[in-house]
Amino acid sequence: MQIYRLLFGLALAVSLSAQPKTANDYIPCLFDRGQDALLHTQRTPRRLIRQSLDEWVLYGYLNPRYKTPLAVTLSNHDAADFAAVLDQTKAAGLLNLPAGATTLQLADNLKSTVRAITRGLPSDVACSQSLLSWSEASDAFGRRIASTYLVYQVNVRNLNAQKEFLMQDVQVAVDDHEFVAGRDKTIARGVALQGQVYGHRNTVERVLEALATLGLALTGVLPAQAVRDGINIFSASVVPGFASIVPDRSDDQMTRFNDASFSASQAYKIVVPKSGSVTFVTYLPSRIFAAGKTAKRWTQAQWVSLSDSSYVIISGVHVTSE
Repeated sequence: MQIYRLLFGLALAVSLSAQPKTANDYIPCLFDRGQDALLHTQRTPRRLIRQSLDEWVLYGYLNPRYKTPLAVTLSNHDAADFAAVLDQTKAAGLLNLPAGATTLQLADNLKSTVRAITRGLPSDVACSQSLLSWSEASDAFGRRIASTYLVYQVNVRNLNAQKEFLMQDVQVAVDDHEFVAGRDKTIARGVALQGQVYGHRNTVERVLEALATLGLALTGVLPAQAVRDGINIFSASVVPGFASIVPDRSDDQMTRFNDASFSASQAYKIVVPKSGSVTFVTYLPSRIFAAGKTAKRWTQAQWVSLSDSSYVIISGVHVTSE
């Protein structure tokens, strides 16, 4: 069985001096604005271009201030147009090449590096990703999950009509950080359970129940009938009324969490059926990768920026069902 690795996001960082990637490596599935998400496109992932331009800056070919604009321009063009884009950049005085170096050479090197990530890869698996907002994650999985993790929805399509696709790993990178494994369901479940027990709603309900229990225990020693009647009314009306007005959704959220979350464990393996698709979510600790930010208070611009700089990769293997 051949292992297929799929890259959605803007691709794994590969510099101009790196050795070509071997077959069975990463496939770009999600591209920059203005680019389609075809599996075998020649459009270039922006993250890969930025890594290459870092070397150009190091060699003195490019002023650091022009790195990001040039990366955006290149990523919105087909690889076949790289030389023309670099010619325009040089003509504008933004690219300073030494004697003997040409824009055609740089474009060819960049195209070779980019195309290496799609060489020899399968054409029967496709994928996409989406970042959930704080309110979406909170409603779907609970406040504790939404406040602890960045939650990514991942869609995987298996276009193979003869074999199923077994998911084996999910990794996430933010900005220029390294790829790290998304939190496995077995670990994130502990966070979800903690939120279920100590969430605001359930805590208030337990406090009300404790007060009602204490009041009923004291009715035998309280002299005033009015006080005893008040305690009985509180126990019979207030506590059930609170549960009715503010229903407990934690069980539904936990069920959804168990159904949708990715796990590499054999007990929770995810198999994409023949000619079918599967949607799941993976989690990245926001405190580590979005330090100093409170996700609940992020602006739209902050969410868009995070979504644009998030990269998810998965790996798996085609298998024949028994």
